[in-house]
Amino acid sequence: MATLAARVTALSQAVAADVKALTAAVAARLPLTGGSLSGAINEAAPVTLASAATVNIGAATANTINITGTTTIGAFDTIAAGARRTLRFSGALTLTYDATKLILPRAANITTVAGDVADFVSLGSGNWACIGYERATAASAKGDLGLAKGDVGLSNVDNTSDASKPVSTAMQSALDARAPKTSPQFTDAVSVGDKGTFTARGTPSGNQTGMTLNLPSAPADKRSFEILSSTSENGRLTFRTINDAYTAAHEFMIAYRSTAADHTMDRVIFRAVSMVVGQSDQLNSAYRLQVLGGIYATGPIRPGQYTLATLPSASSNSGAEIDVTDASGGPKRCRSNGTNWIILNTTTTVS
Repeated sequence: MATLAARVTALSQAVAADVKALTAAVAARLPLTGGSLSGAINEAAPVTLASAATVNIGAATANTINITGTTTIGAFDTIAAGARRTLRFSGALTLTYDATKLILPRAANITTVAGDVADFVSLGSGNWACIGYERATAASAKGDLGLAKGDVGLSNVDNTSDASKPVSTAMQSALDARAPKTSPQFTDAVSVGDKGTFTARGTPSGNQTGMTLNLPSAPADKRSFEILSSTSENGRLTFRTINDAYTAAHEFMIAYRSTAADHTMDRVIFRAVSMVVGQSDQLNSAYRLQVLGGIYATGPIRPGQYTLATLPSASSNSGAEIDVTDASGGPKRCRSNGTNWIILNTTTTVS
């Protein structure tokens, strides 16, 4: 009996010690209703999950989760309400907004970029809300703002018509010092870029007035281009180049006005120049008139010169005449019958 009593006493003492230790352990922990910690909370190391239509962040073994991949995410798994997860994205994917199961800022989808961080809280029943989103770059954050002018107090910035916009005194003074676009009158040289000036000239002779385009940087014999209007000869407009020792030989075009009541142009004279019509380059300086197209002349006309290899289309030039310089037996004058180039006054196709 003594031995049994000793055992009961020892057991009682052991139970009392365990209860005391348990009481001390409980006292060292926070109550369920909250309290103050005296040390840090060390969470589990971040884990990695691949993006998917539904990502099981609730079942993850850590609160911080790295999300890889580019698959669109439309939902998370179910966990008790109040659980929180922090997601860090390694690339571009879409978080699809849903008013119930995936609530996102501004009720809109989010396209992630590498380094973006989002905080989610579970609402229970598989529903989650994003309560914080931090962009990794300033450029992506700027794009999220989507500000309109009204958002920054500039709603009326463009409501003033052009006619009602004020002009400052300085601006008006600057405008007054400039010639109007309609019928301007200049009393001095008019600069055109950095290449020269338009100079209003006095009367070169008793019946002429005009305007000169001066090119100061050009050689003396190519310095100016002049347009003169004459009251003689029923009205004449002269175009000429001049230099420091002007002579009438520099006139290259003279346009005469008719005596008719409507003052139409009577004739135009070109002096010692070659004319090129319908094309950009002068092909042969030996000819004064070169025309791309039909002409009417009262003097000799030299047709186009071709080789057998460069014959123009006969079908496109029916009725036209050309010279074929390397035809068999020597150059031949040919005429198109709409199909072939025929040697003139024969029925033989040139070859």
